[in-house]
Amino acid sequence: MIMSIYMLVRHYRQRLAIAGLGSIMLISAHASAQDPVLVPAAPQWSASGATGSMVLTPASSNLALGLSEPRARLHVMGTDVTADPATGYLVLGTTNMLHMQLDRNDIRVAGPTDSTVGSLYLQRFGGPITVHGSKPLESRMYITNDGNLGVATADPFQFAIDRNLIAAHWQRPPGAIAVDGDVYADKVISDYVYVTKRLRLGGRKNSSPGVAWDAKHSDAILQVGGKMSAQSIVVHLDKWSDDVFDDEYPLLPLSELEAFIKRERHLPDVPAESEVLSTGLDLAKSDEILLRKVEELTLHTIAQQKKIDELERKIDALVK
Repeated sequence: MIMSIYMLVRHYRQRLAIAGLGSIMLISAHASAQDPVLVPAAPQWSASGATGSMVLTPASSNLALGLSEPRARLHVMGTDVTADPATGYLVLGTTNMLHMQLDRNDIRVAGPTDSTVGSLYLQRFGGPITVHGSKPLESRMYITNDGNLGVATADPFQFAIDRNLIAAHWQRPPGAIAVDGDVYADKVISDYVYVTKRLRLGGRKNSSPGVAWDAKHSDAILQVGGKMSAQSIVVHLDKWSDDVFDDEYPLLPLSELEAFIKRERHLPDVPAESEVLSTGLDLAKSDEILLRKVEELTLHTIAQQKKIDELERKIDALVK
């Protein structure tokens, strides 16, 4: 009886294997005491001349190159990409030209020699690049398809609009960087910070979108929208008011000065209120003008004192 069952199992086992079924069913001699056991078939390659492809089945199969026990669907074990140009864990392309080499933690575009390297493109003709895409937005970094960089924001342009930094109808700027959150840098207090064109700090006076902007002095290198505090400010001038003490300086007589003040309602060379309110006040020029007026007043005071001294002498002479 046992021999008959053995021969029967062997017969059907051969027929199942010939038929190419994916699994083989083993039947124990004591069929009533043990359930059938399914043994997975070995992975097999199938080739298609129509599609020019080879397929490894079943779909759960692993493929190993350079090692005996793969731990992934495709497990490649190679050599370091810094070795010969034709080596690496994975090489794509012709090694006598630029080709890509992938190492355990390195990607390199190399040429036929060790010293030949090429450019590595990510999403050259595709969409944005996302780093840490599985994490929340505040932990991601984006390189958009228009070349902008966003940290914790996927759209630097919309980021600027939402925070009233720019207006929605403004042209989308290329190469923009937007960071949602604090920015820390070890060299913020470095020796030099170069701004080649303009530095704008603070918001606009009329609360419109964008940073500080003075249309009347658009050539200003530094524009500050708000109060500015400093321990010391040095201004370089082309001239100063010491010419007031030259002998040929045209000191305006007090009578003419009085007439000018009654007519113009301000001192000579001092800008009128309407001009200051319209174009602002040049602090350097204003300091120079004020000092000039002090020096002119000093000369008038000295002249008056001389006249007073002369009158006192005459009075003393008459009294005696």
